[in-house]
Amino acid sequence: MSEFVFWHIMVSPHMTGLVKALASQGHKVTYVASQLVLADRATQGWDLPDIQGVRLELVKSLIDACSLADSFSSDVVHLTEGVRGNGYISGIIHFLATRHLQWGSIMETVDERFGTGHIKRLVYRWVLGKADSQPDFVLAIGSVMPAWIAARGFPKGRIFPFAYFLPPSSLAVTSSKGVKTKIRIGFIGRLIPLKRLDLLIHALAKLDRTDYELFVVGDGPLKNQITQLANKMLGYDRIHMHGQVSMTEARRLVESFDCLVLPSDADGWGAVISEALMVGTPAICSDACGSSVAVNASGVGGVFKSGNVLSLKKLLSDTIDAGRNSIEKRQEIYHWAQCLSSEAGAIYLNKVINSVYKGAPRPKTTWESSRNLVE
Repeated sequence: MSEFVFWHIMVSPHMTGLVKALASQGHKVTYVASQLVLADRATQGWDLPDIQGVRLELVKSLIDACSLADSFSSDVVHLTEGVRGNGYISGIIHFLATRHLQWGSIMETVDERFGTGHIKRLVYRWVLGKADSQPDFVLAIGSVMPAWIAARGFPKGRIFPFAYFLPPSSLAVTSSKGVKTKIRIGFIGRLIPLKRLDLLIHALAKLDRTDYELFVVGDGPLKNQITQLANKMLGYDRIHMHGQVSMTEARRLVESFDCLVLPSDADGWGAVISEALMVGTPAICSDACGSSVAVNASGVGGVFKSGNVLSLKKLLSDTIDAGRNSIEKRQEIYHWAQCLSSEAGAIYLNKVINSVYKGAPRPKTTWESSRNLVE
C-alpha cells in the first residue's frame, strides 16, 4: 500500500471523496490545507468537508507546512494543488523539489481567455521545463490538459489524464417514460458571465417549441439579468429559478432533470457533469469544459462548440425529441458513470503511482476502460 499527502489551500468537496476512498482501500492518507472552506465557496452552499479516516492537518504558515512535510518518510507520495501554487503551496512545491521527494502535481485546465493565453503558456513552459524542479508526474484534469502540458515541454509519458472523482451515488429514480410532463432541462452553477447561462437561454428560445422547462439552480451577480432574459425569451411558465441550495438539495434536483447543461466558456472540469452522470442524468457541455471528455465517453447528451448557439440548439433539440428518460436509460448511465466515482479514481491513482515509481504498465483512464458501456 502507498502513503499519500495532499497539499491544498482548502479542503475541497471535489477531492474529499478521492482521499476517503484511498484510505478505505488501505492507503495512508494525509490532507493538508490552510483552511477548511473558502468564504466564497461556503456562500455557494458547499458543505463542511467530511474526510473520516483521513488525517487532516491545518497549517497556519509556510514554516508550519515545511515542518510537517519534513516529518514524512521519503517514500511518501506528495500531491500538490497545481505546479505554480498560491498561498503556502508555492513554498511547499519549492521544498519538495529541492529535497527531491516523490512529488506529483494535480493540474486543472488553464483559462486562456482575455488575451492571457500567450503569457500563461510562456510561464508554464518556464515552470514545467526546469528539469531540477519538475514534478515526477502530472495528473491533468480536463479534456485538453494532457496535450497542453506536453506542449509546454513536460514529458508526455509522465502526464496522466485525471478527473474530479466524486463519492458514489445511489440511483433513487423512478421511470418517467410516458408521463405527460415537459422535458426538464437543468443548469447548476454561479450566475456569472463565465457560465454562459445566457447562451443556454438563447439556444432554447431558438427551438420555437414549448415542450420543455428550464430549472436554474444557483445565485450570483447576474441573477436579475438572467431572470429578466429568461422570462422575456422563454416565458414565465417555463423558467424555474431555485437560487442557492444545499449540495443535498442540488443533487435531488439533478436526479429530476432529463438533461443537465453546462455551457461555460471555460471550466477546469465541471463537477456538476460528473454529479449528473452519476445519478443517471445525461449531460450536455461545451468543449471548453474539462469534463467534456467524460460526456463524449458516456455516449449520451453531447458536447458543443463553446459559444456556438446553433451547436447547442441542435443538442437540445435532440434531447427534447428523445423524450423523458426511462429508468432503464438512467440505470445504464448510472452504471457507466461509476467510472467517475472516488473508488474508481483511487484505484486508478494507485495504478499511476505504480507506473511512475515501480515500472508497472501505464494504466488506461477509468472512462477509457468503460467507454463502450453506453451506446
